Amino acid sequence: ESLKRYKESLLGAAAKGDLGNTDDPRRVVLKEFRTIFEDDETEDYICENPTDAEGKIAFEMKENCKYRIRIGFAVQHEIVSGLNFKLKVKRAVFKKTEKVVMGSYGPRSETHYFEFPRNEWLEAPAGKLSRGEYKCYIQLEDADFNKHAELAFHFKIVK
Repeated sequence: ESLKRYKESLLGAAAKGDLGNTDDPRRVVLKEFRTIFEDDETEDYICENPTDAEGKIAFEMKENCKYRIRIGFAVQHEIVSGLNFKLKVKRAVFKKTEKVVMGSYGPRSETHYFEFPRNEWLEAPAGKLSRGEYKCYIQLEDADFNKHAELAFHFKIVK
């Protein structure tokens, strides 16, 4: 009984027939990529339809700045359970991977949003050795390790 109520709450709009774009075979579609900066002076970087701009997403950030990554995505066709957000950041020999469970999402036409990290800010490294270009990869996969979306981008840390 409780599992049935949980599924109904996840389905939401899908219970009324809204399954998203049924012509598109993908279950998860990235709609927006955004870098949000804590200080009001730095303008946020926004890319709508990031899958169309694959590999072309590039921006600069100042060393020591605080930022978050926000993605907008649509779920189509059926529930995606245990969706995970994986972020890989690489520069020369430096490599860092972070993984966070986003949760389960039901299909709907409206966009879902997720911010990483949820309650705090990431801090860009500082110092002469940390300046330069970084390559990043975002991957969304479910609890069964099915990859639903991937996005590559790069940024440059400047003084």
